[in-house]
Amino acid sequence: MFERFHRELGTGVEGSGLGLAIVAEALQQHGGRIVLDASPALGGLRATVTLPAV
Repeated sequence: MFERFHRELGTGVEGSGLGLAIVAEALQQHGGRIVLDASPALGGLRATVTLPAV
């Protein structure tokens, strides 16, 4: 989920696949973490981001 990817032209789907890769890299550099799981209340994916207190 955190690896960069690309979509072939003409697939009709938007996006470049960089979002979670960028978030994961930034969190790693700042001592944070991200956890992905299901969102039972809303459906779909839930991303929980945690950063250390300053």
